[in-house]
Amino acid sequence: MLDETRTQASHQHETTAPGAHAPGSETSTAPGALAPRSETSTSGAGREGSETSKSQAGRAVRETSTTDAHAARRETIVTDTRPTGWDETTTPDSHPAWNEADVPGARLAWTRTGSGPAAVWAHPLCSSSLTPESFGAFDWSPVAAAGRQLVRYDARGHGRSTGQPVPDDFRFPRLARDLLTLLDVVSPDAPVAGIGLSLGTATLLHAAVMAPHRFDRLVLTAPPTAWESRPQQAAAYEQLADLVEEHGAGVIDTALAAAPVPDPYRGAPGFPFPIEADADLLPAILRGAAASDLPAKEALAGLRMPVLILPWTGDPGHPLSTAETLASVIPGARMKTAHHMDDLRAWGADAAQFLRP
Repeated sequence: MLDETRTQASHQHETTAPGAHAPGSETSTAPGALAPRSETSTSGAGREGSETSKSQAGRAVRETSTTDAHAARRETIVTDTRPTGWDETTTPDSHPAWNEADVPGARLAWTRTGSGPAAVWAHPLCSSSLTPESFGAFDWSPVAAAGRQLVRYDARGHGRSTGQPVPDDFRFPRLARDLLTLLDVVSPDAPVAGIGLSLGTATLLHAAVMAPHRFDRLVLTAPPTAWESRPQQAAAYEQLADLVEEHGAGVIDTALAAAPVPDPYRGAPGFPFPIEADADLLPAILRGAAASDLPAKEALAGLRMPVLILPWTGDPGHPLSTAETLASVIPGARMKTAHHMDDLRAWGADAAQFLRP
């Protein structure tokens, strides 16, 4: 997720040529941030075999043809896209088969590994279900190894999923309803566990408030700005959406140059994460996020499933204050804070232990 798009980043763009890479953007990117890509490809699950011309900064992933071996493992054959720097040895679960689920106005791409009660992973803004793990900081495979069926999915407009350029489609409650629709496919008769990061955490919380019976446990990582801290972030998203429309997705580099790096990621390789969202949908995605907030504290106080909160430090876009408030209002919630990369790498084991059936 774009962790902090400061107003000064928007102002800085006035002196930066559209699409130019801002100095320092390679090292000052927060996880899940909107990192411009350097090459182009089509990654929507509903766009099989199509090749469209995208802006250089907006759709930069490494394009590789779908091999016969990969196609044989997929129920849906799509262009195989991998982020720059993708390490085959850290690809989650060796390319599990892709499936599709229809939701109003979009088609969601999803995978599953393991067996047992389902656990669903919800990724951050402008990322995808596989990207964070592919860089080695996160590893949710222990969840599957501990007896859960791990479901990873791309939110609408992200990764291999499709979408429409409608801001309301990307508001948190809409994304939560998408998730609930997916749960009717992957686990129609039993509640699931949820694991979220940033936007994924917001999606899970809205879904849990809407349908608490659909979840047995929640792992909420890197909770985003919320309530008192949300208006400034929302205004930044709106400004960035305007700039993307006017100058193209390359302006995101400037915003990234102003974004602080969370403490656990300082000096870590693999940054910035690439954009895994449709460049044509970026303004709508950003405006949907700008018009969203976490559920009301009173609604969250009604949750009764066990909740584990895993924040990190040093990131105004995912402030510790949000996690602390969640821990105080959700009955019985536990919290463990990450300060270093080793803390992040332990999250998979922490989640597996917490979610063990």
